Amino acid sequence: HGPARGELHVLAHLPAKRARYAFDPVQRLRILRGQLDSLSDAGFHIELADILTRLRDAHTTYQGPRALADANAALPFSIERWQDEYEAPHYIVTHVAKSARGKLPAAFTEGVAIEFWNGVPIDIAVQRRSDYVWGGRADTQRAAALETMTLRPLRFGPPPDEQWVIVGY
Repeated sequence: HGPARGELHVLAHLPAKRARYAFDPVQRLRILRGQLDSLSDAGFHIELADILTRLRDAHTTYQGPRALADANAALPFSIERWQDEYEAPHYIVTHVAKSARGKLPAAFTEGVAIEFWNGVPIDIAVQRRSDYVWGGRADTQRAAALETMTLRPLRFGPPPDEQWVIVGY
C-alpha cells in the first residue's frame, strides 16, 4: 500500500546506498513508471524486484504477486559450500529428496561435488546469482545466492529464468 495523503515515507540510508552501490533506486522507479505500458506483468515484477534487491537491505524486500505468495521454484536437492584457506571453494550435495531418488541418476547422491551449473563453473554461477539476492556484504549475498540456487520462494522474487537446470557433478 502506498502512503496515505499527508504521510511521508523516507529511506534514511538512500544517500549511502547511492554512494556504496552506484545505484539510484528513485531514478530507476521513475524509469519503471515510464515503462509501465510496454512491460508485461512478469516484466514489471522482474524490474521491481531488481530495484529493491539492489538496495541490499533485508528491511526493504520485494513482495511478489499474491498469487505466488505460497509458491516455490525448487530442485529436489540441496547444496552447500565449503572451503579451507588453501583451496578453491567446493560445492557438495547435502540432501536429495526421497521423492526424487528414483528419478535422478543413481550416482547423484549426498556427498557428490557439483562442478557446473548450466555449463558454468558452479562458483561463477553462485557469484552471478548473488547479484539477484539481498545482502549488504559479499558473504551474506553469497550465502543467500547458494540457498536460492535450489529453492526460490516466489513470494520474494520473480520466477527463475530457467525452465530446467543441467548440473555437472
